[in-house]
Amino acid sequence: MSDRDRKPPFRRGGGKPFEKGRKFARPPGHRDRDASPDGPVILYGWHTVSAALANPERGIRKPFLTENAAKRLSDENIDTRVPPEIVRPNLIDQRLGPDAVHQGLLAEADPLPSPDVDDLAQEGIVLVLDQITDPHNVGAIMRSAAAFAVKAIVTTARHSPEATGVLAKSASGALELVPLVTVQNLARALNALNDRGFMTVGLDSEGAEDLGAVPLQQPLALVLGAEGKGRIAVMLPNVPQYPVAVAAILRAGYVIVNVNPLYTPRELEHQLKDSGAKAIVILENFAHVLQQVLPAVPTKHIVVTALGDMLGFPKRLIVNYVVRNVKKMVPQFNLAGAVEFNNALARGAGKAYTPASVALDDIAVLQYTGGTTGVSKGAVLLHRNLVANILQAEAWYQPALKKIPAGEQVVTVCALPLYHIFGFNTNMMLGMRMGGCNILVANPRDLPSVFKELAGIRFHSFPAVNTLFNAMAHHPQFNSVDWSHLVISVGGGMAVQSATAKLWLEKTGCPIVEGYGLSETSPSATCNPVDSTAYSGNIGLPMPNTDLTLLDDDGNEVPVGMPGEICIRGPQVMAGYWQRPDETAKVMTADGFFRSGDIGVVDERGYFKIVDRKKDMILVSGFNVYPNEVEDVVTQMDGVLECAAVGVADAKAGEAVKLVIVRSNPAVTEADVRKYCEAQLTGYKRPKIVEFRTELPKTPVGKILRRELRDKVVAAP
Repeated sequence: MSDRDRKPPFRRGGGKPFEKGRKFARPPGHRDRDASPDGPVILYGWHTVSAALANPERGIRKPFLTENAAKRLSDENIDTRVPPEIVRPNLIDQRLGPDAVHQGLLAEADPLPSPDVDDLAQEGIVLVLDQITDPHNVGAIMRSAAAFAVKAIVTTARHSPEATGVLAKSASGALELVPLVTVQNLARALNALNDRGFMTVGLDSEGAEDLGAVPLQQPLALVLGAEGKGRIAVMLPNVPQYPVAVAAILRAGYVIVNVNPLYTPRELEHQLKDSGAKAIVILENFAHVLQQVLPAVPTKHIVVTALGDMLGFPKRLIVNYVVRNVKKMVPQFNLAGAVEFNNALARGAGKAYTPASVALDDIAVLQYTGGTTGVSKGAVLLHRNLVANILQAEAWYQPALKKIPAGEQVVTVCALPLYHIFGFNTNMMLGMRMGGCNILVANPRDLPSVFKELAGIRFHSFPAVNTLFNAMAHHPQFNSVDWSHLVISVGGGMAVQSATAKLWLEKTGCPIVEGYGLSETSPSATCNPVDSTAYSGNIGLPMPNTDLTLLDDDGNEVPVGMPGEICIRGPQVMAGYWQRPDETAKVMTADGFFRSGDIGVVDERGYFKIVDRKKDMILVSGFNVYPNEVEDVVTQMDGVLECAAVGVADAKAGEAVKLVIVRSNPAVTEADVRKYCEAQLTGYKRPKIVEFRTELPKTPVGKILRRELRDKVVAAP
């Protein structure tokens, strides 16, 4: 293998790696990092203690576990023998009162029991805090700090806003104005503390591999890690590594944080900070983005994979070489301590699997909303939410699945990104449930490659969004694929337009069955019957065990046929937004309905139809104009490939309709569009501004980004 084909060294962005045997400058007379300290060592957190017990060569003396921590090790079935002589009583209740007991995973992290406390309180102790997300833990942590008579608190800026406020108040109040020092780089701060004669143990109570990366010096610092169920980010496109990573994370009892691999550094930093993800699995093509934000995020453990890592020999080597050296798709990066994906698999292959204890009400996924209209929020999806929606979809699909010959595996084309909830549950998780096969499409915008891959494949299901259905149906290579076995074409993610549905039915003989859902509903809330023979123009009926109602702004049900906000109640509805109780309260009604923000109507048969997004509605001289209606009408015009309608400021009417069009026939003019709209739309719905573009801005899923089409220019009267 050439030097060029080798990946760059994994290093932490912007800093030097912790090299083996590297020494740190320190005052004369202080011990080297490899020497055992004379004084007692506090190992704060059972993960770090476990690492110390498993690695006695690191020279750590006098580790201890409280009874709570010892029980935790036993409950988690961690393969570490706990010597009984290091187990100490839980004395936090006796010393500080019962209200000082920690919450969640900090329950085992009691302060040192007597008599060591009295001895240590005479030393210069610094409390080092890495990350706190639950403000309820701050009180117990501060009382522990008071028991040790800490001289200062050194902390990162990674805490949740609520925890930060409580922390500052505690430091200036209960601890009598103890200095609160905020640092950007915790490792550098710990090194500085060591140089001044303080002892530190590890960087993170969950980061066993960090133990020993910082020199051990007296007196000491208490190092706390993140509490709660561990979150692991997955930043991958549609590659085989994605379902492998998801299966590993869920089976180990952790929480998945789906991350769009095309995120900018700003977007990635927000999501990693907000979720508190301690680890990430990332494609090397995007590792340089992670490097830029690593100093500012809580993510400590990194698994890096290459595009061809699971393709087998020799294709793996060929693909990785071409991606890195021919197509130049992997910018240089440095991530210290990162582990290669295949190496991680090899290391785990020799270990016995112990099933994690997972309950239905445990969090399975933090699914961040698209963030197209504000700050991205994490929808908390419990295991019960995902399981319920998988079973709902499986039951709903039965009429179509019965058309597949008995014993034949269900094959689904997965052109939806797996990090999006539509692809995650409707493709991957449902496919696993049914024992099906998913054909992963890494880049659905590269249509020639998509058609090339599908040629000769017998498939039955094709979930997609309107833009993909439309682009494929208009492509000259469409007939190179055998569509005769297709029995389900599910449309979701955005409104399916009638012109697209008509063309798809003509070309495949399989009607698009439109459904409806959101990240907050795991995602499916409604769907048309899958044995429909034609496109219905609506979003169908509620899924099994799902209630839908239409409410006005005052929370009252609207009459049949009148528009109202679609509100959903069912087992697939999220538990709330991650660490945002205020935002959760805005969208949940007292009787458990989720306010979708979508405006819809329902007919006498119980079929629902989306009118538009509440926030996208255009108000023209007091009249409501719904962009979906305008777009559906205009896309039926000859020569129009796709379009989007948005509202722009208007000095006379308040708002006016702006129409952006992508033409399939360059001969179509603005005059043609206006003449067509005059015949099809009432006056206030007609576009005041018509603009032609070569393409529309879209999300990776294919949703049109209307906000990028709006401008701040006031339309002339």
